[in-house]
Amino acid sequence: MLILDFDGTLTDAEEEGKPFTAGFLDDLATLTGRPLAEIVQMHAEFEARILAEPHKYAWMMDGLPVAPASVDPYLRIKPIATMILEETGCRMDPRTQQNLLTGLLYKNNYRLSGTCFRPGAMELLHALFLAADDAFIITNSHTDAVISKLRKLAMDLADDCGPETGGAFLNWWIPRVLGNAKKYVALDHLDDPSKSRLELIGLVPDRMVYCLRPHYERALLELMGPLGCKWPDLTVVGDIFELDGACPMARGAQFGLLRNPATPDYEIKYLDGHPQARVLIEVSQILPFYREGRSAT
Repeated sequence: MLILDFDGTLTDAEEEGKPFTAGFLDDLATLTGRPLAEIVQMHAEFEARILAEPHKYAWMMDGLPVAPASVDPYLRIKPIATMILEETGCRMDPRTQQNLLTGLLYKNNYRLSGTCFRPGAMELLHALFLAADDAFIITNSHTDAVISKLRKLAMDLADDCGPETGGAFLNWWIPRVLGNAKKYVALDHLDDPSKSRLELIGLVPDRMVYCLRPHYERALLELMGPLGCKWPDLTVVGDIFELDGACPMARGAQFGLLRNPATPDYEIKYLDGHPQARVLIEVSQILPFYREGRSAT
């Protein structure tokens, strides 16, 4: 079975996130009472700091670091916004700030995101459809957002191959999309940390990778169970190791990391030396990686 992440894996998150970031910064300018140009400049400076030292900055959720903050504009925005609020003296209690940044401002601006597929995304999804492979999409996004993007691909496919093919492609993929996976919800096994934590070379001290992702694991099992798929038979491909790969790899699955320019070096070094993993550069490498793993099992 093949499980694909969607945003950032099949799409170009940096390009899609530009309107999201612009809207978020506009809201921060209103909130802080500072000129938008000043907020934009702060964002550029703080973003450069995070990208230069990705091992120091994590996306926090319920007190745990759950992903590197550097890897895409959606993860970078929370620590950057926190820095901007501190720099401008716009202080609030932690719970209010958390609800504001990850709730209201994030959700209101996420809908502004564009659509930009990575090269090869159409070809991959079309090939999986034609082969009727056991392939699914599990994403943190709402299914509506993903299906809307798949509909655009289906329209492009209809232009190339005819409306019947485009319609069949869309109808095949729609029930194979599972959204709201909450891959960012992590747990720490305090009685036996070795069961829930990884220590990667290159991370700052005490910064662990947490493999227990209960909602994500439940979503994976929901798809695996009816097909009799076991963990070693599973191949997962995503663009963020901690969110997409740490959990299934800990259970025995194969993981392909589709890297992007902001992928931390420490992730690449860890996965390059792991027998269950492969670092991929292009979408076109996903299908050969999956079929290679499938033939090995």
